[in-house]
Amino acid sequence: MSLPKSFPLRVAGGYGTWASGENSWAKDAVVTALKAGYRHLDCAWMYGVDEAVGEAIKESGIPREEVFVTTKASIRHFQTISCFR
Repeated sequence: MSLPKSFPLRVAGGYGTWASGENSWAKDAVVTALKAGYRHLDCAWMYGVDEAVGEAIKESGIPREEVFVTTKASIRHFQTISCFR
């Protein structure tokens, strides 16, 4: 079996949700990104926007199964969760 020489790219790049300081912008920005065609959200627990991202996904009207969320957590975060101790 040979691989194709090219393939259509059907996704936009990931939309990053990091910003320093206050994050009241997050929900509206993520809704806008999803409506603009983004389907990959690049997140991290330490960004403090988990709740806003979840609300944005619900509000956007985009089916959840179409949204790919990447998240990151430090080892320190896992050490605070009892099942990882």
